Amino acid sequence: MNAVPRALAFDALVRRVAPALPLPVVERWARRAIGGREAALCLHRVGAGPADASGLVLPAPVLDELVAAAERIGRGRRWLALTFDDGYLDAVRYVAERAERHPTIGWHLFICPDKAAGGRGFRWDAGLDPFTELPADVAALEREHDRRALVRAGADERCALAGIELLRTVRDAGFAEVGNHTDHHLPLASLAAEVATAELAGSVASFERELGACRSFAFPFGTPGLYWRAEHAEQLRAAGVEQIWSVQSRTFTAAERTSGAVLPRFPVDGRDDARTIVALVAARATLERVRALAAGRHGPAGPTSSAAAATRYVRDEPLVHLAGPVAAESDRAPTVFVYGASGHVETFRALAAVLGASRPVYAVRALGLLEGERPAGDVAEALEVAIDAVKQLGRPVELVGYSLGGLVALGMAGPLERAELLAGPVRLIDTYAGSLEVLPLSTRLRNALAFTRRHGVRRVLPWSRRLVERQVRGALRRPAPRPAWLEELGFGEGRVAGLVDLEAHHRALLGDTDLVEPYRGPVRTIRSLDLAPNLPEDAGVGRLLQGPLDVRFVRGDHFSMLSPHRVQRLVAALFH
Repeated sequence: MNAVPRALAFDALVRRVAPALPLPVVERWARRAIGGREAALCLHRVGAGPADASGLVLPAPVLDELVAAAERIGRGRRWLALTFDDGYLDAVRYVAERAERHPTIGWHLFICPDKAAGGRGFRWDAGLDPFTELPADVAALEREHDRRALVRAGADERCALAGIELLRTVRDAGFAEVGNHTDHHLPLASLAAEVATAELAGSVASFERELGACRSFAFPFGTPGLYWRAEHAEQLRAAGVEQIWSVQSRTFTAAERTSGAVLPRFPVDGRDDARTIVALVAARATLERVRALAAGRHGPAGPTSSAAAATRYVRDEPLVHLAGPVAAESDRAPTVFVYGASGHVETFRALAAVLGASRPVYAVRALGLLEGERPAGDVAEALEVAIDAVKQLGRPVELVGYSLGGLVALGMAGPLERAELLAGPVRLIDTYAGSLEVLPLSTRLRNALAFTRRHGVRRVLPWSRRLVERQVRGALRRPAPRPAWLEELGFGEGRVAGLVDLEAHHRALLGDTDLVEPYRGPVRTIRSLDLAPNLPEDAGVGRLLQGPLDVRFVRGDHFSMLSPHRVQRLVAALFH
């Protein structure tokens, strides 16, 4: 059974069980399962009567019960967002009447600005097929012979859309955020590239003309990979959109909300009652916790059941834009950081803030971090994904690898250089190659003594599981907010061992440096004073090179050298 049938079977089981559970039990389950994470629901219409067969209309009494349950679960914390797609008049009126009374709920309306301004309804309401008759060019986005049917649908009271004036009133009153949903509500991934590009750019222009700055966006139909791709999200970010939403059945963290990640929303079937909807969110959150625990013990889990298409999406977007102008607006070669052992890219935020004033800054993250994503199976696949990500920029880059990511960067360097996409030396931050155990004890002691005499280091800290655990536990003991990279991965006190094992997964994957071709170009490696002083001065990197190596040192340990108060010195060592 593949991922999609598994997901459907899982949800069907929850729907059978939920009615038998008392509502207080379901609410306690949801409170415990969700923890400090957040959730969003993707809704469409709100009806006064019972649900219809389409599943798009959620009865108002059911939604009222859902709002009340969410407030009891949150106990004053805003954890649930209700998002309404398409801009139907009944949904906008519901939000306008109730949002002010429920400030702990996030309220979002996503509208098609051209349709709202012109009073043209949707293809499915007009009896037209929204999928098979896709336009071949921009001029045919809405064919003239379809417009009459769309205008009739927009005038029909049963499927009327809210007008621009009402939307402005709701937004200006602070009741809800109003965001963009494209002009014509077509599946972007099925359109020709130039048509999809024109649709996105045109809808942003339409939205700004009618409602001002376009700060949020929800993809039509929503499923990543199936209905939209990574390049569509990147185009929106370049246009200044701050928050982008998809449709996936999972919760998310506060760090995802602030980092520019595409946020997931649970699709809601209007035929479910409030108890079942809460139970579905709780069950999915529980499943996420179980998989996270399994990943912590056995390495990252394989594809999850939220959507098979999610694997395609995250595989297409391992390159994250961190700071600075987009590549097309800067003459300076972009800097691309390569992930360390834990795979995330939040480590580079402080560095990106310094560098972003003069150049675009990107980072390559590892596969296997997100729901629905399979980790790289071998070194060849990890390198292929990273190289393909950098090639998307279409111009030479400055390559910087951190920790174990330095080995990935060295593996990427040769192919990028041959493709004329590498600018300057490869730069490494605290990268070492080889194992301490392969060195004789006498050599290790001699190296440690020479290192401490030269740099005045009084501690000898071998790279070990205990060191990683100590660093992570220290980060968790800091006053809130916790470091963003810990929040991004969802690690709490009980997940320290999980983070260590996640690093072990990548170490096992990339530890065989014989699979990384020797690099013939110049390399600069920056070492912290506390990284395994019983290693040689080049930390074993020299044996992977056939070109010149420049070794420099900065103060701080393996983690603190990237902290905000030390990155200025690190930048100087890297680039000057």
